[in-house]
Amino acid sequence: MTVSAAGRGDGVHLALHVAAGPHPVGVPVPVEVRITNTGAAPIRMPRVLDGSETATRLPHYRPAVLRGAEQVAGPPAAEDPLVGPVRPEDLRLLGPGEEFDPSARSDGGGLPLSTFSTFRPDRPGAYRFALQLDTTGGPEAWMGRFGQEPYRAQVLPLLAEVPQVVLTAAVDVTVGP
Repeated sequence: MTVSAAGRGDGVHLALHVAAGPHPVGVPVPVEVRITNTGAAPIRMPRVLDGSETATRLPHYRPAVLRGAEQVAGPPAAEDPLVGPVRPEDLRLLGPGEEFDPSARSDGGGLPLSTFSTFRPDRPGAYRFALQLDTTGGPEAWMGRFGQEPYRAQVLPLLAEVPQVVLTAAVDVTVGP
C-alpha cells in the first residue's frame, strides 16, 4: 500500500512502497522509495548522498517512523560535517515516466536510508513511515566539503536540471506478532 502526498511537484512524484503486511515484530520493514518524472521533459534527480539523511548537505532525504503521534525513529545525528563530493553519476537523468529508487544501489541509487533499514518495530501496531525530499537551495548547499573541485565544472550545469522541490510521502504499515 502506498500513500503519498507531494508538494510543489514540478513534474516529480515521490512515493514509498511496502509489501502487504502484517510485518513481523523485531524485523526491519523493507521500504522502497520511488521518484518518478511525471513531466514531459527529462530531469535530473539526486541519489541519497552522505549527509543527505542528516541534512548536512543537499539533497535532504529526511525519513521518520511514527507510531501514533510519537516519532519512534528518525535520522541519526550527523557524525561528521565532512561529506564527499557530488559527482555527475549522483544526479540521475530521468526521462518522462521513468522512475528509480534513490536509496538502492541496485536501481542506480545511492546510500540506503539508515532510519528505514535499521528500525525494528518492537511491538505490534500501526506505524507510519514518512520521507521528505528537499532539493531547494543553491549549488553550494550541494557541494562536498572535500574532493569537490575535480567535479565542480561537470556538476554545476547538472544541478541546474534538478527541480527545486519539497516532496513528502508516507506509507502506513501494520506490524503483527
